[in-house]
Amino acid sequence: EEGFDNNLFYDKVYIDEIQDITQAEVTLLILLTGNNFDSIFFAGDTAQTVSQGVDFRFEELRQVVYRISEGKAKDKLQKPARLARNFRSHNGILRVSNLVLDRLHAAFPAAASKLPPDTGLVLGPRPGLINMTYQQLADILEKNNRLRILVRDECKSRIHDELGEQGKRSCLGIREAKGLEFRDVVILDFFGSSAIDDKAWKTLLLGDPRKDMQKTTLYDGMPISMELELKLLYTAITRSCDRLFFIETGSSKTYNSWSRCLKRDELAQEIKPDDFIGQGVMTADDWLIEGIEIASQVSDSRGAEAMGMLERAIVNFQKASDKKYEEKCVANLKALQLQSDAELFYEDSGSADRSLDEITRKKAAEAVSAYLDAEMVNEATRACRRLCSSNGLSNFLISEIQDLRRRAAENAKEEARKKLSEG
Repeated sequence: EEGFDNNLFYDKVYIDEIQDITQAEVTLLILLTGNNFDSIFFAGDTAQTVSQGVDFRFEELRQVVYRISEGKAKDKLQKPARLARNFRSHNGILRVSNLVLDRLHAAFPAAASKLPPDTGLVLGPRPGLINMTYQQLADILEKNNRLRILVRDECKSRIHDELGEQGKRSCLGIREAKGLEFRDVVILDFFGSSAIDDKAWKTLLLGDPRKDMQKTTLYDGMPISMELELKLLYTAITRSCDRLFFIETGSSKTYNSWSRCLKRDELAQEIKPDDFIGQGVMTADDWLIEGIEIASQVSDSRGAEAMGMLERAIVNFQKASDKKYEEKCVANLKALQLQSDAELFYEDSGSADRSLDEITRKKAAEAVSAYLDAEMVNEATRACRRLCSSNGLSNFLISEIQDLRRRAAENAKEEARKKLSEG
């Protein structure tokens, strides 16, 4: 701790989704407590380790603590508490997610922590199995505002094109949706878009490790990429609170194996497209709550993904008729776009002082000002630090922001005068 200001340390640090961060990041978080191991709390689900380049295990936390304390605090970290009661999803959904975990643990014993099966508070309907076209699904989206489509992240742009404007509002990548929850969820073309051989899926899904005493032989030669496939599937399934549907738009042997697996244990039911619409009207509060949840994930995203989430949140706030949140998101989106434009020039500049042209300088100033308009002071500060490597740009930003805000105040006064004169 030598050389550190104790005022910089936090009394308590709480980290959720711990499975998404690396050992180096865990080390930094522990250092933020001043190596006070009693002041830090971790929570996560290793079955949802779907971030690229991260392979988290709770046992690794003890290794980190051991290294930081030089072996003096190896017993300071408590054993993880295991939670099995699920307050989001009902048992109809959880029986399917538990099946996926059973297969994951059987084929890849070290892939995730072994926990008791999840149980919900109520029974709930079984998931539905449906074959339909993109046009049929687009028509249903027009009538069911609650429905959210989850797809592989790399397929999202293509699915947006297939489903049109409704698809852009309703469709998210599985990784993008992690941490969110929705009333009604469709997992679309997951099996038809899998790069893993049909035979491997059939062996995994239709072979029963509970009855086969030679389960190591049963899964011998299983592709290592199947571990990530199962974690993605589990993450997608557990986004649903009420109704869950597996939809495929084409024929797929892998989907046939999945369908047979679920129907064999009576975990799912076949549904016709005409019976699929159901009750899907969302109230203003529903739109507002979902918008807030989506907007809260923006800080964990970058670039186009963050902008896409903000655009989706803006639509939610518009439908909720909440001007305050809508304006804040619009300002945040504008700031991200302007900052991105300025940073592209900034990073491409090869000069030592990285002097920016007049247009880029104005974009940088407008980005900071937009953050301030959205009352996002921390983001404005970070943008300044990121863009102000020279005193010249720093002074320009200060002058430009002052000018922008002066003009904004004058415009607001003028609008007020007009309203008074009209009244």
